[in-house]
Amino acid sequence: MEPDRYEVEELLDYLAQDDTITAIGAYIEDVKDGKSFFDALKKATSRKPVAILKGGRTDEGARAAASHTGQ
Repeated sequence: MEPDRYEVEELLDYLAQDDTITAIGAYIEDVKDGKSFFDALKKATSRKPVAILKGGRTDEGARAAASHTGQ
């Protein structure tokens, strides 16, 4: 059985709602739905600070990300 997978938007929403979390930090290689991502990010940042590092932006980084994500 494959483990449950969540989209980054779902995780941002979950973390934003948790009052025991005071800030959100994430390393993201891929966003499938840009509009949903930015909507979730806007909602999350209205509640707490969010810092995101986007990986895989260079050709070399994209190859490295693809080597372990299979995409």
